[in-house]
Amino acid sequence: MRVALALVYIAVLHGIVALALLRPDLIDAQRWRAPWLQPEPSAYGAQSHRLFRAIDADAAPGRLLLVGDSQLQRLDTAALDMPAYNFAAGGDTMRDVARRIADYRQPGEAKAVVLWAGVNDLLRGRDPEAVRAAFEQAEAAIPAPTPIRLVSIAPVGAKPPRHDLQRAIARTNALLAQACRARCRFVDVTAGLAGADGALRPAYDSGDGLHLNRAGGLVVAAAINGLPVAAR
Repeated sequence: MRVALALVYIAVLHGIVALALLRPDLIDAQRWRAPWLQPEPSAYGAQSHRLFRAIDADAAPGRLLLVGDSQLQRLDTAALDMPAYNFAAGGDTMRDVARRIADYRQPGEAKAVVLWAGVNDLLRGRDPEAVRAAFEQAEAAIPAPTPIRLVSIAPVGAKPPRHDLQRAIARTNALLAQACRARCRFVDVTAGLAGADGALRPAYDSGDGLHLNRAGGLVVAAAINGLPVAAR
C-alpha cells in the first residue's frame, strides 16, 4: 500500500513539473485562486506601480488618493464625493501598500488617503498582527497632516465555507481599528455588507465569495463619503 501511494505521489509530482514546463500559462492563469503561488509583489503589481509613479509625477493636488488591493481597484470612483486617483492594484497585500505608498508624492498633497487591503495577507498565511504592523508602516509613510481613511476588510461569502478566514478577518479588523488613531478614521463596512450569519450578503457578491460587485462597492463608497476630509 505504501509503495502504491509513493508511486502515485511521484507520478502526480512529475505531472505538475511537466505542466509547469510545457504549459506555464495554465499555472499563471490559476495564480489568483492560490495567492501563495504569487510572488510578492506580483509582476502585475510591479507594473502597476511603475504606471502609478508616472501618474503621480504629474498629478494635481487636492484629490483623494486610493491605495489598496482589487477591492479598491474595482471601486466605482464616480460614486465618490470628490475626484480621486486610484492607485490600487489587484493582489496587493498591506505589505505591498506600505512599500508602494512611500514612493508617491500624492500622499503629501491629497485631501485624504484611502487605504483598503489586508485580505491577501491573510490568504498568504500571515497573522492579523502582521497586517496591523504593515498598516502602521503605511501610515508612517503618509506625511502629516494628510487624513487617512482605513477601510475594514470586507466579509467573505458563506460558500465555500471559510470559517478560519472569517475569524482572521474579524481579528484583523479589530486590530486595525485600534491602530487607526488621530488623523486616521476607521471605515467599518462590515455591518453594511454582512448578513445575519456574518458572511457577505449574496446581493454584494461578485460570484467568487471574495470580491464585491458594483452594488457592494457603492456601499463602501457611501461609507467613505460619510467622513469629512481636511481642506487643502
